[in-house]
Amino acid sequence: MAVGAGENLSRPIAEIWNGSSWRRVTAPGPKGYWLNGVSCPRKTSCMAAGKQENDLRKPLLIDRWHGGRWSRVRVPGRGDLTDVSCSSVDHCVADGESFVSGDGSYPGLITTWDGMAWSTELIAVENGYDGAMGGISCPSASFCLALGGGPSGPYVWRR
Repeated sequence: MAVGAGENLSRPIAEIWNGSSWRRVTAPGPKGYWLNGVSCPRKTSCMAAGKQENDLRKPLLIDRWHGGRWSRVRVPGRGDLTDVSCSSVDHCVADGESFVSGDGSYPGLITTWDGMAWSTELIAVENGYDGAMGGISCPSASFCLALGGGPSGPYVWRR
């Protein structure tokens, strides 16, 4: 599975590999929404992380490929998701950045799937700094690494 944005970032796109060629599959999402990262722990099960119109005040978006079709999965929080990594169908972790309207900060965020629901936590950075997380890898449910940028330069989040 590969994901991204359509022409002029108009709609999300997804393509699936059948062993010899890529085939476009309809990806959910409103206009101005695109998918940034995808992880498929099984051939028939994927999670894709996305964002809307560069607006961190919009709800977090995760789409799930299951049974040959996409569906939207509710994720608590607001912001953009950059990447997702799934070690199994019951364990995925996505990263990105959020917006905290009270103090105007942009903390990084981590959101975790337990097979039933997503839970979101903010990664503290200095006030007013864009602390976006930029990539994640979770080879198992007990070990994940994510990369981000902080006031003092790059940082690594580990679980």
